[in-house]
Amino acid sequence: MNEVTTVALKCLIMIITVVITSVVIPFVRSKIGEDKWNKLQDLADYAVRFAEQKYTPEQWQEKKHYVYGYILRKADEYGMSLSEEDIDVLVEGVVNAVKH
Repeated sequence: MNEVTTVALKCLIMIITVVITSVVIPFVRSKIGEDKWNKLQDLADYAVRFAEQKYTPEQWQEKKHYVYGYILRKADEYGMSLSEEDIDVLVEGVVNAVKH
């Protein structure tokens, strides 16, 4: 991969992060309520951090499966219904915070 492609890819990732942070997260938050959102963020944070310790980087599919399953089970316990997009937003926000 050449230097121009690497820089372009980094810019694209930064743009996606900005869009998720400024548009998608507030939309999902308003849809499910502030208290429930905060609970889900905490659960997603725990699940992502646990998966990072339990699985290797090569086991990314297992990590994703574990985290999604955990969040769905906990959301169900709280009487919440989440779409895959909702979970993506939660997980991506946590993963971004963990990496930075």
